[in-house]
Amino acid sequence: MVEEAISLDRLPSSRGCFVCGTENPIGLKVRFDRTAAGVQTAVRPGLHFQGFDGVLQGGVAAGLLDDAMWYAIFAATETLTMTVELTVRYKAPVPVETDLVVTGRLTEQRRKLYTCAAAITGPDGQVLAEAIGKFMPAPRSMSERLMQGMG
Repeated sequence: MVEEAISLDRLPSSRGCFVCGTENPIGLKVRFDRTAAGVQTAVRPGLHFQGFDGVLQGGVAAGLLDDAMWYAIFAATETLTMTVELTVRYKAPVPVETDLVVTGRLTEQRRKLYTCAAAITGPDGQVLAEAIGKFMPAPRSMSERLMQGMG
């Protein structure tokens, strides 16, 4: 479900990340906003992100979903995490050169395991791809290094 962002409370990004990195010259450069349910971003992937003609490459779609879930955890807990499991379901071709909305939400937190859900929605509101992921906190030494790369 796509919702209106509750503020322009943009979350920090990892400068070099392929999905959210503001300094990655070949990346998507998406910026996630907090919503009442989690996080959301709008993205319009260019042709250079396609797999089949006119269709977003599946790994790029998975990357968007993975980042949405990571940001949902960070928005809710300010915990830096690492993906331990990612299940993606492609429901329809995800087009390039089309305005898409990517949402993520934290669905469960048990001790050191976070479970999330994410979706890519087309301009007509149709869910094109969705994912469920499990994440664990990054080791302390890695968290410190990751925070230094955030901007």
